[in-house]
Amino acid sequence: MNSAFKSSSLEFRGGSSLQHPVRDFLVRFNAIFTLNQDILLEHCYRGIAEGLVERSNPLTQRSWQIPGMRIQTLDDEHTYPAEAGLWVPTDERTIASVGQPIFKLHGSSNWRTGHGSSVMILGGGKIEAIARFPVLRWYTDVFADRLSHADARLMIIGYGFRDDHINTILELAIGRGLKVFVIDPRGADAGDTANRIPKDAIGYEPTRTQEALMEGLIGASQRWFSSTFSVDYVERQKVERIFYG
Repeated sequence: MNSAFKSSSLEFRGGSSLQHPVRDFLVRFNAIFTLNQDILLEHCYRGIAEGLVERSNPLTQRSWQIPGMRIQTLDDEHTYPAEAGLWVPTDERTIASVGQPIFKLHGSSNWRTGHGSSVMILGGGKIEAIARFPVLRWYTDVFADRLSHADARLMIIGYGFRDDHINTILELAIGRGLKVFVIDPRGADAGDTANRIPKDAIGYEPTRTQEALMEGLIGASQRWFSSTFSVDYVERQKVERIFYG
């Protein structure tokens, strides 16, 4: 998958010199939290810097940051772009005031410890696995803290609501006033996947996650993200009006 991103674009139609809807959408967030472990953003997302990533220019600058991590430079390895190379944790626990922070809550396929082990959470037992990596423990704390801020808003895109540790953070934050907007084909029912019993089955009761989501929900879009940010300008306006309004 990561190899495919080398020649892909962040934009679904490639964008134009004047309009980059996905980039323009992402840069408006104070922070990006992702459970994805691929390196699509490293390859394709330039951040607030003007324009898109230029494949012919290896010096294309990115304006985002990955707190608590640094690129590991190797003299005998030439990776384009540098951001898609190996990253290793640092002891730094501050978030720079310049550069949109990107937090990979479950690590990344191109992250390594100082001993060369992978920093990537897979399978079950995620809470225990995260505890092994100080940088991921810190990310979890930052995620919970940011969502608990006054007037906090969270845009959820493509999350399946199957990670209990994430759901618990969402439940607590919504109880403190967090507002949520969901982009998912299931719309407002996106949280139903957190329930092992279907709505029409005997014994069904909504989970805490479902109840919290309905409490904090300010809107939902059932259109595919790819459609909304390529050809469906009306839906894109709706998403932005409700979330940023």
